[in-house]
Amino acid sequence: MKSIICITIVLVSCLLPANCLGTSANFSSLITGYTKVTTKGSKTDTIKGTIYYQSLGTLIFVIHSPVTQWIVYQDKAIIYYYPNEKIAYRFKRAANVQSSSPQAFLGLAGDDLGLPGLGYTLRKKEIADKNLRLYWQPPKTMRDAVKEVILTLNDDHLSAIEIVDVNSKSLLTYQFSKYMTFKTKAFPMEIVTIKNTGTVPSREILTYQTPQFDVPLPASITGFHLPADVTVQECSG
Repeated sequence: MKSIICITIVLVSCLLPANCLGTSANFSSLITGYTKVTTKGSKTDTIKGTIYYQSLGTLIFVIHSPVTQWIVYQDKAIIYYYPNEKIAYRFKRAANVQSSSPQAFLGLAGDDLGLPGLGYTLRKKEIADKNLRLYWQPPKTMRDAVKEVILTLNDDHLSAIEIVDVNSKSLLTYQFSKYMTFKTKAFPMEIVTIKNTGTVPSREILTYQTPQFDVPLPASITGFHLPADVTVQECSG
């Protein structure tokens, strides 16, 4: 299970804005609405909010529904702030916390997601249904749980990522669609995540609405600080 968690973090980090990964981005800032619908068994949860990103280091998720919540990514911490309740939880991290963001974000980092530099080996290529499929074998440290990672490309766009276990069972799948283009770079406006790692499979549909590139961020975002009357609880995790 530890190997599955590690590879999930690696892949999700590849879906963050390019500057969060130390590479050049096609945009300096971004504001976009988003909706995330998660279905697990008979239960469905919907989250709606806005993402604010700036290449200098700002990454904030403002959730509007079902609760009012800010998720603020800082160099060595993540802050979960509830303005209505006047309470915040600060989780300290030693590493770049942006790279472990749970939300799949815009900005795919190349067709191979940087896997070769992480010790992955391209085992096989094949064409199926007009799609190019690349089969990547993980490094030895992950082979106890993960057999391979399959990347599927369609029309030069990354359309799917699948993590397969040693028994050839699909553990986790990302599906990308509804691409838009900004400065020749394509971005998926819808990302579907299918998880089969628990006792009950789950399906998450993440959609972005009306993204705005290279626009000024509100002062409340760039100058974010917790109000003096907010109770802050320091947490580890």
